Amino acid sequence: MSIGAWGCLFMLVIVVMGSMGMPGDGDHGMRAAAPYLYATLALSALVLLGCLVSSALAIALRRQRAGGVVAVALLGVLAVVVLLPMWASRSHSLVFAPGASAPIWQAAGVQG
Repeated sequence: MSIGAWGCLFMLVIVVMGSMGMPGDGDHGMRAAAPYLYATLALSALVLLGCLVSSALAIALRRQRAGGVVAVALLGVLAVVVLLPMWASRSHSLVFAPGASAPIWQAAGVQG
């Protein structure tokens, strides 16, 4: 089931990347992909819950303890992969965030 959780993450990335359009085209692609995105999110939540329950039962009932431990480890790695961009965005040493003193455009008539 933890491999299924990784598959759900892969499908979420594919759906989101497939729904992105050119800048200025609006949100039509994201709206068209929203049902698939919600279905994949619901499936991934069910798979994650099932993986947690099955790995806890495997460890508690002493049936394939190694499989339960590996499943929990894979879920931990998945959590780190998903949460790593959030942790990195809070650190200013990894992500450059331009302040008010650094405009992203030039004034009209200025040759650069």
